Amino acid sequence: MGAGHEWADIDVGSAEAHPTSKQSELSRLLAASDVLAALDDEHTRLEERLSGAQAESVRAKDALGAVEDEYAQLCDQQDETTLTIDRIDADGSVTLLDDQADYLDTAFVEVGSLDTLGESARAASHPESDP
Repeated sequence: MGAGHEWADIDVGSAEAHPTSKQSELSRLLAASDVLAALDDEHTRLEERLSGAQAESVRAKDALGAVEDEYAQLCDQQDETTLTIDRIDADGSVTLLDDQADYLDTAFVEVGSLDTLGESARAASHPESDP
């Protein structure tokens, strides 16, 4: 076992009795002193508060991690949007999705032509002038 001791040399009964005797001594001291009893109660209360604070800290760290992940995603989206806007500014054109192109084609048919577009826009912005 090391250090010249054998398992048979260990007094298991004394080793098991020692904590029990210490607990009995503590109970006796607490019963004999109101101050020690009050301090023990305060210690127990503070341990409970500490446990609650530690649990709250873990929840807060988890929430912070989630917020930081969401913030990182928003930053990525902002970067993508900025790059797209810069590309649009540089190219002077926009790439439309199929449904966007279809919508604009339909709107153009309703307007008629680019020549009448200005008139249609003015009429839409001043509906009271319609006969």
